[in-house]
Amino acid sequence: MAVSKLLIAPIGTCRIHGPLRKGVPRYPVEAHTSRNYGFVHSSAEVLQQLRFMFGTQSVPAHIQRLTFRPDMSTAELEKPYVPADVYVVELSSRKLLTADGYPIQANYTGRYFGDFFADRNRARTFWSMASVEQHAERRAWLDTDPVFRRLSADDRDLLASIFRRVQPDAEVEREMGEIAEIVGKDKLVFVTHVDARTPDGNLIEQRHELIELVKSRTERLGVRCYDPTLAMLELGQANALEQGGRDLTHYTPEFSERLFDDWYVNYLIQRIGPSAPLPIRSRVDPVTAIEAAWSAGDLCGASRRVHAVLRANPAQAGHRMLLARMQSELGDYESAIAHAERSRSESGTTEQADEILMRCNFELGRYAQAYGIAAGLLRGEHETAEILRICALSATRIEERETAIVNWKRFFRLSQDSVEAASAVLELLEASGDEEAVGEWANEVRDALPSHAPSYAVQWKLGVASGNRSALRALAGNAPDLDDQLLLSLASLASSEGFALAAAGLIEAQDADNRNAEVAQWIATQMPQWLLDAERALERNDLLVAVDRIGASCLLDPTNRPAMRAEWTLEKRLQKDVRAAFNERNHQWLADLVDSVAEARLSFPEMDMYRGRAAEALGDVNAAVNYLRRAADQPGAPISARLYLARVAARSDCYKAALEAFEQLASDRHADQAVQNEALRQLGIVRTRCVRAARELNARGAHCEAWALLDLIGGEIDVASERKRVLSSLHARLRLVDSSEASARIAIARTILGLAPGDQVALKAAAVAAMRLQRYTEALPRWQALRRSSENADYIESNIKRCETLIARANRPARAAPRTLVPSD
Repeated sequence: MAVSKLLIAPIGTCRIHGPLRKGVPRYPVEAHTSRNYGFVHSSAEVLQQLRFMFGTQSVPAHIQRLTFRPDMSTAELEKPYVPADVYVVELSSRKLLTADGYPIQANYTGRYFGDFFADRNRARTFWSMASVEQHAERRAWLDTDPVFRRLSADDRDLLASIFRRVQPDAEVEREMGEIAEIVGKDKLVFVTHVDARTPDGNLIEQRHELIELVKSRTERLGVRCYDPTLAMLELGQANALEQGGRDLTHYTPEFSERLFDDWYVNYLIQRIGPSAPLPIRSRVDPVTAIEAAWSAGDLCGASRRVHAVLRANPAQAGHRMLLARMQSELGDYESAIAHAERSRSESGTTEQADEILMRCNFELGRYAQAYGIAAGLLRGEHETAEILRICALSATRIEERETAIVNWKRFFRLSQDSVEAASAVLELLEASGDEEAVGEWANEVRDALPSHAPSYAVQWKLGVASGNRSALRALAGNAPDLDDQLLLSLASLASSEGFALAAAGLIEAQDADNRNAEVAQWIATQMPQWLLDAERALERNDLLVAVDRIGASCLLDPTNRPAMRAEWTLEKRLQKDVRAAFNERNHQWLADLVDSVAEARLSFPEMDMYRGRAAEALGDVNAAVNYLRRAADQPGAPISARLYLARVAARSDCYKAALEAFEQLASDRHADQAVQNEALRQLGIVRTRCVRAARELNARGAHCEAWALLDLIGGEIDVASERKRVLSSLHARLRLVDSSEASARIAIARTILGLAPGDQVALKAAAVAAMRLQRYTEALPRWQALRRSSENADYIESNIKRCETLIARANRPARAAPRTLVPSD
């Protein structure tokens, strides 16, 4: 007699859906996902999900973008809801994101606003101001961001309405009670997160507290609760969690299977009745053993074994999927598809089957089918580089341009070095005619992949169009290796638009010793024209153009006689006109001109002194000090040049420059006594001001700047107490950061160790934080440094051994992975 299947409604994340998928082929249960719109983490999200499923709450269309899986169809949402037999509800987080007051899903939000959150600094700033109290401040900042401004008005308002907070105990408990009322206590099983330990052996405090809260609340409610921690400990964290136990959020297939066995025995079997089958461990040749033989190269033996199992029992779904994988790797895509589809029809959809079907359809050129399967995997939050690439490439082939762009971008951001993805997005955006988007993408690619020539070409063309000479010259010096055709194309574009120096800089940045005849001919043709342009520019008093053309000529051929003569003529003209501009107080014109001369690698007498004095007049203190220092350091410079530098630096609180200049004057035997006496007197004044300035910097949180200032102070002033003041401030900052914020703690600890390498507090904080971040090679030397001076020797030694063990494990040769089936075309 057939056993009726129990309807199980999973409400949570992959930690609920994954075990259920493992159980469906083996037990009389069925996953009931009607009107289930996506993964949820917090009690508020679960409550909204259930109310929507039961039809007591709607979710506005604009909120659905951040809450619903993209594949949710209108027809599916309009179906009347049939209650499930059992609701397995996971509560794994207190962190609540809302938009217009509705709970939203973090992953869906990140994907919907993918371009905005792609920049880590922008994302960090956004979330640092995610409280309601900072709404106005954040909106003002958002309105200045170019990526935010490119969003539609509706999306700008939606993004600006997102807030983040931590739910308090009382709120979580209240919402758990409401969840129990909606589905019924007898139908409900709450599931907690797994209380796994970080690599340094500690529990995650916030997770542990939530697990204990959920367990205590379910006990008072009289509702069943499952904590997977005991099962994890029995199996071993390294076997239960991905990446050898270091991934604290994703379960291994073996652990997922074990979890559903527990659920079935403890909560489900009694609801099915006396006819329910008991869980029995299979005695057939295990999939893992056959798979290991296949990966080790025993292809014939593995093939015979898997066929023998299926011959005895064709219903072994795991073995059938292994056979499908074998056939796909051997190139028998049609047979692999047949086995994968049979497994889906008999046991339901699984990620393993979908991945094989995706690969095989792609290999056979069935891009529409491959795209559909890949998109479905991504919607189910199963995201790998391979799936993203196949989805993007298939979407490109079937001309789903917008989807292709989104997935190529995600693939690039995941890999950070995919030339294929970078170029594909660039081509698609250029075809769309969106120049602003093209420029933004080129900038993002070059930040991650500086060698990407097509993106550099976009930046160059935009630089020429903007007319910013300085930016274009800087870009020329940052050029990747370019083929000769692209090089000459970009150089010709710049030269034709009046940017000869940038064009010459681009040519010069490439390998000058290996220029081919075509490049050499281009230079020989351009230089006479540049020099002619310069001569005409001098005649009409256009010194900027003359500097650009002569500088370009001298850069590419410094020994060219016509260029040398033009440079000599230009120097005399510059000295005369700059002196006249200074006397007429035309400081801005003077500064712009001298900057152009410096960028062209040209010079003229007294250039640095005039530029420094002009910068002082314009209020540009840093530029003034830099140029005046260069003027004072020139061979044969008069004592008055350094005295002027010292006085300007002292007036402007440029303490380092002032101290250096006064110290040099005090010890200069060529300086007269009056100058030396002034220098000694000013040294005492400036050192005292340095101490006060260091205290102010430390109070403002600029600890490194304060320390650097203290390093400058010599003489009789004792700065040891001031250094202790700086370290005390940093220790206080470290204590304020929660232990779970490993990245923040390690940043502060690194700051302290940069100032005081032997600081015990910082060494321990850096070691513990590095282990939480799974940076064992970074943690190990910190623990070893503590070994030499710490009293807690046993604790230090145990952590040293743990680091060494984990480092050795990470360096072991990995088991042979299946070769990729995706061509690189």
